[in-house]
Amino acid sequence: VNKNTVIYKKLSRSKKSEYKILKRHIDLYHKYTENWPYMHDPLTVSVVLGKKFVKFYRSKVIINKNGNINLNKKGKTINLSKKDSRNKEFMKFLEKNLFIRSI
Repeated sequence: VNKNTVIYKKLSRSKKSEYKILKRHIDLYHKYTENWPYMHDPLTVSVVLGKKFVKFYRSKVIINKNGNINLNKKGKTINLSKKDSRNKEFMKFLEKNLFIRSI
């Protein structure tokens, strides 16, 4: 999400407090990290809802002291998401469903 996305533009035009809070959160995240937020949590929810925006593969992993996942033949086998997610299609889905009520 950045200033050029449909979601950000809709949030900017909204008069509703919940959307103003969300826009403020996005702005603060950008200000302090110098990045725009990624939509990992909504993308995860879309998988739970049965949407096919993410492809997976199975691999053995361990989790290091910092909580990072590392591939390791001695680890447990889990599903990992591939990097080639259908991000454009997901953003269209999110744009449509995030603003079901009028803003």
